[in-house]
Amino acid sequence: MHFDLPTLMAAGSFVAAMSAVFVFFAWTHARDGTEMLWWALGYGFYAIGVALLTLGTVEDAELAIALGAIVLNIAPALFWMSSRLFNRHRVPLVALFGGLGIGLVTMAFSPIGLSPSLQMALSLAIFAAYTLATAWEYWRGRGDGLKARQPLIALSLLQAALFSAGSVEAATGRISAGDIPLESWFGLVHFVSILYLIGTAVFVVSLSRERAERLQKVTAETDALTGVANRGAFMAYAGEALHRSLQGDLPLSMIIFDLDHFKRINDSFGHAVGDGVLKRFGETARRVLREDDRLGRIGGEEFAVILPDTSLGSAFVIADRIRAAFDGDCRFVDRCAVNATVSAGVTTAHPSSTLDSILVAADEGLYRAKQNGRNRVERRRAGRDSDGGPFLEVVA
Repeated sequence: MHFDLPTLMAAGSFVAAMSAVFVFFAWTHARDGTEMLWWALGYGFYAIGVALLTLGTVEDAELAIALGAIVLNIAPALFWMSSRLFNRHRVPLVALFGGLGIGLVTMAFSPIGLSPSLQMALSLAIFAAYTLATAWEYWRGRGDGLKARQPLIALSLLQAALFSAGSVEAATGRISAGDIPLESWFGLVHFVSILYLIGTAVFVVSLSRERAERLQKVTAETDALTGVANRGAFMAYAGEALHRSLQGDLPLSMIIFDLDHFKRINDSFGHAVGDGVLKRFGETARRVLREDDRLGRIGGEEFAVILPDTSLGSAFVIADRIRAAFDGDCRFVDRCAVNATVSAGVTTAHPSSTLDSILVAADEGLYRAKQNGRNRVERRRAGRDSDGGPFLEVVA
């Protein structure tokens, strides 16, 4: 079974043009980066390049075919550029224009000019190389967990594989510029290209929106000054952690920190230095804490840490490590001898605990630390709490 080459190429050009319009208008709505704009431009070059190749095939115009091959090979380079920009990577100009330069030198200029079959093979190979590089870029950035990366990787790998196979067939003379046999690898290129164009348009837009939504969520849950969780986000996480702890009969502890004499620091050195002290504490605490621990700023100079699967004794040790580290790290801020310190209260949950009750218990420990001289870690007093449970002061 054979297919008419110009018809398939015209269909591919039309789909590329529509994909360019779709991605461009998605970009005008979001305006959260230039990567979608470059991807839309890639579709534009794809549409023009295939249109020129179609015209050259119908009219037997060698110049149109040569120009079409050159313009078409700009498209995958722009797709690759877009993928690097999405990952916040620099775009090397040599790599960006290298494929196009090779194509110009070997396909357009005599006596280096190649035969038509080798020109086709080289053009397909360049396209495959850039497409494979695009798949690699999306793969190497997979750590962000964005789900739209996977279909983009799969589509790019499929496109690269078929273009590579088509390049081999063209180089060995098994296909020509006439009708395309269905049983050839190159016979699948135009069908898969349409799938690639439509699929990547959808998933490039989805990827950009997914990242934007995640950024908005992180921004809404993050304290702008210190970069730690804000009060709302911390309380939500702490409530979920407490629920998991009680359901699984697992230990859970909390620490509340309060910077000592913070008002005096603001009054003596200014609010800019005070902000620097708050930032320094956030940096110090995050350096000491473990991956599953969650730090939040719950008041002006007050911070809290929820410690899943952690006993009271371990929480005490962690709190004192943060206290000691901050004591050493915050002697100077912006060349001002602030000598900032922090006090902390620790507690652990019991079967009848609520989030409010462990907050109160940790806060009582903090109050004792302030009473006993500051720059220290304390537990709440011995006895029974308002829920009737023990205070669990014994440090394991």
